[in-house]
Amino acid sequence: MKKKFFPTFIAFIILVGLLLYANKYEVDEILPNGELPQINVLGINDSQIKSLSIGKVGSYSVKLVKANEDFKIVFPAEYDCDNAEAYNLAGGLCGLVTDNYIDDNTSDVSAFGINDDSLAIKIETDKEPIELRLGAKVPVDDSFYLMKSNEQRLYVVKSETLSYFTKGLNDLRERALYHKDFGICNEITYKTSSETLILSRDAKNNDWVIKNTKYSADNEEVANLLNSMRNLRVSKFVDYSLDDADKYGLSSPSVFIDVVTEYMEHFVLEVGNMQGSDVYVKDNAHNNIQMVRNTSVNPLRLGLNELREKFLSLPLFDEIVGIEITDATGTLTVEHVEKNWKLGEVSLNEADVKDFLNSMVRTKVTAFEPLHDLEEYCLTPEQKPMKISIISKDEVQNYWVGLRKGLSLTIMTETELIDINAELDEAIKKFLYRLRRD
Repeated sequence: MKKKFFPTFIAFIILVGLLLYANKYEVDEILPNGELPQINVLGINDSQIKSLSIGKVGSYSVKLVKANEDFKIVFPAEYDCDNAEAYNLAGGLCGLVTDNYIDDNTSDVSAFGINDDSLAIKIETDKEPIELRLGAKVPVDDSFYLMKSNEQRLYVVKSETLSYFTKGLNDLRERALYHKDFGICNEITYKTSSETLILSRDAKNNDWVIKNTKYSADNEEVANLLNSMRNLRVSKFVDYSLDDADKYGLSSPSVFIDVVTEYMEHFVLEVGNMQGSDVYVKDNAHNNIQMVRNTSVNPLRLGLNELREKFLSLPLFDEIVGIEITDATGTLTVEHVEKNWKLGEVSLNEADVKDFLNSMVRTKVTAFEPLHDLEEYCLTPEQKPMKISIISKDEVQNYWVGLRKGLSLTIMTETELIDINAELDEAIKKFLYRLRRD
């Protein structure tokens, strides 16, 4: 008796397990009276789609073909495709679900706005193609009737489905002017009507210099320049011929940029005339002229003063042999003699000298400007501004200290005005105090 009980018990456990599984997984959901189960209209996923044609029944206006996971426009002509937009379309179509459909009396669907003039999308897969036809709007809400080829069933789908069927060529074209990242860039030629700047990246420290000037470049500004150029997007597809470059201000562009990468690839941009809120541009990857928003080009309209490093360009500390400061009380001359800093016969603390010079090179410049309105800044000879001379083996750099306004201090060189953080004013006062104390 005991020997027979164990197999029977095992069989009972298996039976209970099967009943539980069947109850959970094998029984259809019981819906309330009158409700239909929700179904997927296409019954495929976007990875199965080989091509999409959009337009009207038998007369498609645009066709996308997928190859190597990327879509490409092949009709009405070949264009680069906005893959994000194409995959949104494919995903939206594959995600069409509804619990509202009609299985009866659908032999004459013209009453539902479905005919040979309907908006249509043709989807090609490894199997037979599927055509979706969009019908009229449902009278009671914003839904639409829809039919699928080789089926008599009539679906009712959400209002946003209309947007899939009205996609045009320009909705699906790639709007990015440059389709790939620039990667590591080594040189930039930047031209405007008034100047040409050659920027070069130092491979050792990744800092940029302006080769045809004496200035280092502002690395942050250069990065912003490259990023703004890389992110340019077409606002209007005009597809004008390059033969008409002069007509659109592109034979003498207002801005010309040639970016050279580490692999010697060139990314070129030329900016022409404005038209309303847009501007004509051309690049070296396309054989036509397009338009982009002028606001997206404005960050590329730069000059030397924007691209140069926003700090004073002093000689290296070891090359400086003297500092001379002249104000209303007289002149103080600090000299570097036999590895010692001296004010006359008095030896100075090297740390004090370094602190002052470091303050000059580390205080942020907010703007460089041409010389103008010197009296307003207390920088005329008659106003006798303080003069600071930094003397090196090769040159003397002169700075005149003008008016301080709040957090800003204006100083002057022989060629320009410099708006600099007022921290420098405090550093000058501190250095003078130490000199006069000693």
